[in-house]
Amino acid sequence: MEKVVISVAVILAVVTCLIARQVWRSRGGLQAITLLGLRGAVIALLVYLAWIALFDYDQARSTPNDVPETRNLVVLQDRSHSMTFPADGQTRHDVAETVWQHITSRTAGQSFVEAKRIVFATNFVEDERSDFLRPDSSLMGNALAGVLSRYRADAIIIISDGATTGGNPPRYLLDWAGNRGVGIFAIGTGTATPDECDINISKAECQLKNPESLRVEITGLGRVPERALVRLSIDGKQVASRQIVPRGNVAFTFTIPPVDDGWHEFEFEAVSPENESCRVNNRRMGVFQKTALQKILFYYAAPQMEYRHLTRFLDDLYPERVQVVSAYDPTAAKLNPEDYVFCILGNVKRNQMNAEIRSEIETGRLPTLFLAGPNLASWSGARDDFPLVMIKRQLNLVAEFGRTGQITRFSGLPDSQWGGSNFDMLPVYDVLEATPKANAITLLESSMDMRRYPLLVTDSADTPRKFVMLTRSSWRWGLSPKSDIRSSFRAFWRRIMSMAISINRTDYPLELKISNNQTGNNTVMVSVSHETAGLTADLQAVSLSVRHDARKIKYTPTFGDGEWTAQCPLPSDRPSIIWFQADAQLNSQRLASPLKPMVFNPDGLEFSDTLPHPERLQAVVRNSNLDYADASRAIPVIDRAINSLRRAPVRHHVRHREWGRELIVAGIIVLLVSLEWLLERRFKERISS
Repeated sequence: MEKVVISVAVILAVVTCLIARQVWRSRGGLQAITLLGLRGAVIALLVYLAWIALFDYDQARSTPNDVPETRNLVVLQDRSHSMTFPADGQTRHDVAETVWQHITSRTAGQSFVEAKRIVFATNFVEDERSDFLRPDSSLMGNALAGVLSRYRADAIIIISDGATTGGNPPRYLLDWAGNRGVGIFAIGTGTATPDECDINISKAECQLKNPESLRVEITGLGRVPERALVRLSIDGKQVASRQIVPRGNVAFTFTIPPVDDGWHEFEFEAVSPENESCRVNNRRMGVFQKTALQKILFYYAAPQMEYRHLTRFLDDLYPERVQVVSAYDPTAAKLNPEDYVFCILGNVKRNQMNAEIRSEIETGRLPTLFLAGPNLASWSGARDDFPLVMIKRQLNLVAEFGRTGQITRFSGLPDSQWGGSNFDMLPVYDVLEATPKANAITLLESSMDMRRYPLLVTDSADTPRKFVMLTRSSWRWGLSPKSDIRSSFRAFWRRIMSMAISINRTDYPLELKISNNQTGNNTVMVSVSHETAGLTADLQAVSLSVRHDARKIKYTPTFGDGEWTAQCPLPSDRPSIIWFQADAQLNSQRLASPLKPMVFNPDGLEFSDTLPHPERLQAVVRNSNLDYADASRAIPVIDRAINSLRRAPVRHHVRHREWGRELIVAGIIVLLVSLEWLLERRFKERISS
């Protein structure tokens, strides 16, 4: 504003000089001097008036008004599961509550400080909404970032045992707080002593079906003993044990002894000769299933190059599960259809088959892939459910049209079932001309000069049991010098085998889905549906049985959004295995789901480290001895945090304007301007006369 006033004054001065120069030339020196003096006086008074009106006021005439500013102290309190462990004869949570009481009492008499508590574990919520807290882990860095971004915090006090599962907060986050002037203080709720130790089982895993061994990982923290014992129990009976040295991370395997077919529960337990602050993480549970190893039967009439390459690929895809049998082998008559989950027929006549396996194929109980060949005609007229009605001739596309055909995916199956793969780069050299039946589904076909030839046909879109491959080109794909064609060959057969085997018939038409509930409660959501989606709404008397230990509880699901759902509680304090099974009625027929287990190892991530870690809290406050203390010396840190919020009150001056001086100056300016005008008029009259 001062620059504006000065600029206006300079402009007026220049204009005045120009006018005075003109007057000097026309009227003489006396008139010019008189007008110049008056104009200069007017300009000086205008500048003075602007200054006193805008900037000059007497400080003695203003009243100071001190307005205190409220500062926000955010308390970030850890409530993960490790806070329930012992600390000085009580739990770490009790120690944290005592520190919070100290904070509320110290801030009660300070009008400029407002304390707010945020609790954190896996997530962070305000203290009033602690029911929504998920205590599975301790993510201090996430909580600190959330407080800095969502709340107006002038200082933060972290109350925790330091047993974070997400590591220390990143350095940039601490720099961000420092740049914003937010002080961070920390109070530890437990101090690790040399006498404490913590041996925990951080992982126990195995293959779900037909495993040969179980793998376990042991972690030793603190002062670990020289030796510890690890026990393995299967179905409640100890079957093996091993002495270990629990220093750092130790991983090893146990061989599973012979067990019966069916589901089995296993449990690992780490036993330490020393006292531990927490034994919850010394146990891990799991399940596995033993089933009769069902094989894939490759049944052929005469050896061919195609079959040799295909069986080699299947051996790599399903190790030790592919059995290759010739129709002329005497052992073929002794094959048991119960040993096989899928069958591939290589140009085998119907009357060349083992009678029992032929019956399983024709009735659809054994899913089968028929490979192209003239002997397919013996199957096409045997049963009405065979997908082909007529076999014509073997057509060599290269000899007939001078080029190879191209695979296109027909709209018989959606992308979710076919996998969305595109095999259009695979060349088709030959096809077996055939006519699919009206109710058959064409999955793949080849196009050639506006003509279409089916390549892969099945009998049903919902539950296909018979697949027919109408080309013998695939063995050439596996021998191609081009890597992309060889890769597509593997993807092609992998997808066909996956789709064919996955639809193998089950005696359990009901399906179960188990999902964790994210509302913060220890519950799971279980949904029940029929394998045919359109029949789910027609189910009646739907019930869900939940077995845990020796207890069995029944729930009644409710229908909504196309499925039956029930919410089931979980145990919260120890590793457990929960078994679910549903049953219902459909048209007076009783239906059931397979038995489905859920392994519940509570808070595995949190329990992987249960010792207090004050060094992690010290890192958060940048190793400042003044900004960190354990709970027994918390009051000086609390007072330091409160004192950091003290500021001089903001001083607002209330001005009481007195306009007398401004009015006098304005009146003088008006008189001078009037006098100048009169003189100017008189000079003009004198000149004209």
